[in-house]
Amino acid sequence: MKKILKITIIGIATLCMSIILLLRTISYSSKIKDPLIGLNALVKIVKSDNSVELISKNPLRYIAKSEDDFKQYMENKGYDVDQAGRGFYFTKGKESIALGMEGFMGNYKIFTDEY
Repeated sequence: MKKILKITIIGIATLCMSIILLLRTISYSSKIKDPLIGLNALVKIVKSDNSVELISKNPLRYIAKSEDDFKQYMENKGYDVDQAGRGFYFTKGKESIALGMEGFMGNYKIFTDEY
C-alpha cells in the first residue's frame, strides 16, 4: 500500500511539474504574461480548420499558422499590406493597424499591437 501511494505521489508531482514547464514555455515563447492565453490560442488554431484565429481584441492579437496565411487573411478582409521586417502595416480606407510578428512554439506566429 505504501509503495502504491509513493508511486502515485511521484506521478502527480511529475505531472504538475510538466504542466508548469509547458505553461512557462508558452508564456516565454509568446511573451504573453498569462500563459493560459497562449495555451488557449494554441488549442484554437490546432482544433480549427482556420489558418488564423483572433486571440484577443485588447491588446489586438492573432495567431496564425504562417506569415503568408496572416497576410492573405488580412487581404481577404480588404486591407492593403505593407511589411517592414517583422512589422506589418494594414490599411483599409482611413483605418490603419500596425502589428508586430513573433514566433510562437516554433510552428506558429503571433501578431500583436503590443510590441
